Order: sequence, then structure tokens, then C-alpha cells
Amino acid sequence: MNNCETTYATLRVSRPGINISEVSSLLGFHPTDVFPKDKPAERWIYSTQALIKSDSLDIHLQHITKLLLRNGTRRMIGLQSTGHQTDIFCYWLSKNGHGGPEIQPETLLELGSLGLKLSLDVYQI
Repeated sequence: MNNCETTYATLRVSRPGINISEVSSLLGFHPTDVFPKDKPAERWIYSTQALIKSDSLDIHLQHITKLLLRNGTRRMIGLQSTGHQTDIFCYWLSKNGHGGPEIQPETLLELGSLGLKLSLDVYQI
């Protein structure tokens, strides 16, 4: 029984004075958002919130890892080696307060090969 009300995953690439176009070109896809919007950007953001309609966090994570692995792990590791902070931040809302997200071993291996830390923000209704 799946007790997830809603979930999504967000890839974040952060660095003061980040070059949004350069990061997009290197990764091979564009961000869904940047932060802050009204000043020079510090964070490149790609969220599955409006893109993936699934209550499986693993499916959201697989979407991001497939995009990143399509261009090879060297690109993500290259960003990390030049001082960019990278991680995946996940939102997960429980329908009834029990259980939690399940992530497949293959997905965890892919995240590890990309050098990505995974953070979970878990809530209940």
C-alpha cells in the first residue's frame, strides 16, 4: 500500500555567481528555476514537481539520474570539482503518517556514482 500523498525531487547546483547557461550546457538540460530571481543567481534548480505525475519518489529520482547519466558522470563530477555544491532534495508527504519513501538499490547506486547527496523532507497530513 502506497501512503504517499505527493512527492518530488529537486536537483540543486549551487555556487555564488553561478553561470546558469554554463551549467545548463554542461548538464545538457535547462533548469526549471533559479535562485534568487531578482539578483545574480546562486542556485541552478531542476525540479520534477510539475514534470512527473507519480507518487513514487523513486520514479522522480530515476528521471533526474537518467538525465544526468545520459551525458556521463564526468560532467557532474566536473561541476563538483570546480566548487559547485550539488545535491538532490526530496519532498515527500504522507497520507496517513505511516511508512515512508522507498528507493530502489539501482537508483541509490546511480546517485552515488554521480556524487550526489540525498536529502529527504518528510511530512504528514
